[in-house]
Amino acid sequence: MATGKALYIVVLVCVGLIVPAVAVDAPIVVPTAVPVKIIFDTDMIGDYDDVGAMAVLHALADRGECEILATVSSTHSNASAGTVELLNAWYGRPDIPVGAVKGEGVGGGS
Repeated sequence: MATGKALYIVVLVCVGLIVPAVAVDAPIVVPTAVPVKIIFDTDMIGDYDDVGAMAVLHALADRGECEILATVSSTHSNASAGTVELLNAWYGRPDIPVGAVKGEGVGGGS
């Protein structure tokens, strides 16, 4: 019986600690004095992990934590630069300059 009672008290304490943390419905905002200026370089060609990175980048820009100056596609694929342009437009920033490499770029022959 003593073991069951001790377990019951521990569960109540744990629930008491977890519920207030979940109940808070306020965004965490870290103030920055000046937004960080970013030129984003991507190798978006076969694996699209950079799509997630661009989503995070645009979310930070929406919060005023960064300013996206330009994006650069460092691959040999024209589709990469086009995809970057589409993503910038999707997130409401169609005027961000998109650069591309001249020549082979990442993934090209040596």
